[in-house]
Amino acid sequence: MNRSRFVITALAAALLAIPTFAVDITPASSTSTRLSVTGFIQAYGTYYFNASQGATGEIGLDDRAQPSNQFVDTIRTSRLAFNTITPNPELGDISTCFEFDLAAPGNVTNFRLRQAYGTWGNFTLGQTWSTWVDGDAAADEVDWFGPIGQASYDTPRVPLASYKWQLNKENSVILAAEHNNGATNGDGTNWGSGFTPADAKYPNFVGVYQYYDKWGHIALRALAQNYGVYDTTAAGSGVHTNKWGSAVQLSGQLNCFGLDVERDSLVYNIYTGSGLGSYGIGAQAAVYNPDQTISLYKNTGWTVGYTHTWDQKYRSNLVLSAVNFSATSNPQTGDIKSQGDIQVNTFVKLTKTAELGLEYMYETIKSVDPNGVTKSDGTFSNKNTSGKFEVELKYSF
Repeated sequence: MNRSRFVITALAAALLAIPTFAVDITPASSTSTRLSVTGFIQAYGTYYFNASQGATGEIGLDDRAQPSNQFVDTIRTSRLAFNTITPNPELGDISTCFEFDLAAPGNVTNFRLRQAYGTWGNFTLGQTWSTWVDGDAAADEVDWFGPIGQASYDTPRVPLASYKWQLNKENSVILAAEHNNGATNGDGTNWGSGFTPADAKYPNFVGVYQYYDKWGHIALRALAQNYGVYDTTAAGSGVHTNKWGSAVQLSGQLNCFGLDVERDSLVYNIYTGSGLGSYGIGAQAAVYNPDQTISLYKNTGWTVGYTHTWDQKYRSNLVLSAVNFSATSNPQTGDIKSQGDIQVNTFVKLTKTAELGLEYMYETIKSVDPNGVTKSDGTFSNKNTSGKFEVELKYSF
């Protein structure tokens, strides 16, 4: 392979965002491995009403330090991916993916690893989208994080090992063991909202059944994950406590009327269970109680999105989404009772590889405590509301 030519081509595509085509390089070797470089440059502009957040953030309970309105912009969502495929008709094709964006922690524009995985036939190993996520039922929207009630709203990519059984053309089953965040010792204190679990003893397990046909698809998922604490305090005396959380999810996509090539579609998902954590919205998973027991939050989330295709250049979406929590026996300060959003957007295809998106999102969030929201004017409430208007310009290559 001519390395200089590869480097120049990749940098030109990624940095200059010339809307042309994916770079496809075939090395002169006996393996017949093909390498493709894909990605996009994405620029966001967001105007917040009644709240101030990061360029891609959502509203929270406390707005005391927030100005009434604010504009922010970012290119942190831009993406670069290197993909290879090695054909192997007898044992199954072997493929790999390395994908990066510019959304490193600390609100800086440094490279962050999104995906790094390989597949061999129907076997997948590495960091990629959780098996809990139904990517074909995801809402078509501008906002980077997506609808609040969509499964794995906050942390959708994890290290995992999975295998897919293709039963026939329409039916398939997937089983996966996935990374569990509980890898460190706890200090015995209450976990609180969004706290990462500690001392979990097993990986998370996900099972999927899905059916695909010309009209769309439907999928049923089941999740089991272990929570644990190694209590090193005097009160805990080195006690190990573990508890299993579980959840189920129904999701799918339905093709509707419209153009011959690009039709209207309806997507949906609903999940319910206990201790979802990052498989839900990344908050309020579990509480470690003073009596050395673990309580799991129960919550239900749902999303419905409808896409209308005006023509091959314009499409619009209406997305409704919400999540609701049940309080634990040991409620924490700042516990969320419910959160919801409404999104309306339109996408315009400027060229074959350039797209403009416009979206308005209205969000509400309620606390368990009737006075849990401290407003900027000094008053108290159980509710905070916000709106934001987002503009997205994306150049793909």
